[in-house]
Amino acid sequence: MIVLSDEIKIIQTLLQPDEKYYIVGGMIRDTLLSRQSQDIDIVCSGDSYKIAKKLADKLSGSFFVLDAERNACRVIANNGQGKKVIVDFTRLRGDSIDDDLKERDFTINAMAVDLANSDSIIDPLSGGNDLMEKKLQPCSDSCFLDDPLRVIRAIRYSVKYDLHIETKTQELIRQAVKGLPNVSVERKRDELFKLLDNKKPWVSLQLLSHFGILQYIGLEAVSQINEAVSRLRILDHQLAYLEGANPSSGDEYFQFASFISGFKNSRPGLRDHITQVNQSDRSKKGLDKLAAILWDLDEGQWRPMIKEMALSVEEQNHLEVVLHYRDMIVKMVESQTDLDSRTVYRFFKKTGKSGIDLVLLSLAEKVNCLSSELDETGWLALLQVCQSLVETWFEKPEVISPEPFLTGRDLMFEFDIPQGPCIGTLLDGLVEEQAAGEIKTRKEALIWVERQIQRNFITQ
Repeated sequence: MIVLSDEIKIIQTLLQPDEKYYIVGGMIRDTLLSRQSQDIDIVCSGDSYKIAKKLADKLSGSFFVLDAERNACRVIANNGQGKKVIVDFTRLRGDSIDDDLKERDFTINAMAVDLANSDSIIDPLSGGNDLMEKKLQPCSDSCFLDDPLRVIRAIRYSVKYDLHIETKTQELIRQAVKGLPNVSVERKRDELFKLLDNKKPWVSLQLLSHFGILQYIGLEAVSQINEAVSRLRILDHQLAYLEGANPSSGDEYFQFASFISGFKNSRPGLRDHITQVNQSDRSKKGLDKLAAILWDLDEGQWRPMIKEMALSVEEQNHLEVVLHYRDMIVKMVESQTDLDSRTVYRFFKKTGKSGIDLVLLSLAEKVNCLSSELDETGWLALLQVCQSLVETWFEKPEVISPEPFLTGRDLMFEFDIPQGPCIGTLLDGLVEEQAAGEIKTRKEALIWVERQIQRNFITQ
């Protein structure tokens, strides 16, 4: 018996007596695994739009059409406890629920519960048994050929639920991989990010390589797969610790323990930073994990790759920053550059908020490069620089983005400087001097500008 959520109980009150309604897919699977699921999928024999609109009104939520051809629509609402609830409605495929379930991807997703009689699970393909026996099996031999994207989804499910991909299923996957070029870039991108946000993304990356899928999802240039797998694993651990997990006894010698203690004060800010989700519903963590995979590539390789993934301009800019400046922090450490306020200001002027992600990626790469002989001195030196950068970003806005004492209009009025590039150059210089603590008042700012003029900084 499935324990019904409040949202499903509301749906039950809206049922039409002459129509059939079923909960299908992931919610049944997750319930059997004693996992919570906020996403609800409903199939119905009648007009899915009608019941969805009624539900949206009841929950004060929003109604969206997903696929007019299949009568697919979505309701998004708040469950009253601060959590988003998503309910998807589609029309029943075939003449019965059994017909509908047999057209789905994997047996573990081919289970249903009749909303009019929720005491038992409809399971024509024995998906419940497969789930308990830890097996991932397609609903049919044509599953992957019908939709080649399912080969990536199979990897994600196998890792997420610790399922074994049977030999026959592995062969079906290999046969279907060549169909991936026919799948839209957007669908492949979205499935890749789901995989990266899943547990153990490095295992998924290994499987993508094993089945020859990388070349079909925009990652064909990733040749140093072992390095990428190791770096991704380390980064994923670090991100998990920032979100609250504790390092286990076997974690990379002393590095993760020192990583956590070094960022103790900045941990809340870092946690908020990495858990951001953009307007495209893709996570900052996912972007950073993608950067970890692309880390070894030269600019001529990674730049066209990220452009071909149909990412937003914001996402592309973020990846371009962290990959272009990937050696910046390490070089600061190696050159023993004095990490004063001016240096920190210049760092974030170039990298912006992506500099925080660059810190995390640089630390992951350092751990990845450590040999069996621990370079404790090098690690701690890098950690100290990274700690200073992060603390300044979160705690010293006067260094990162000081409020200028003078404006361009001030410069033109006080010094009779014509409008032009010199104004911008002077303002940039002023802000940097403020960040460095060399200018603390408007009067000092005016004196500094006067000196620049006297030094023929400006041609009047």
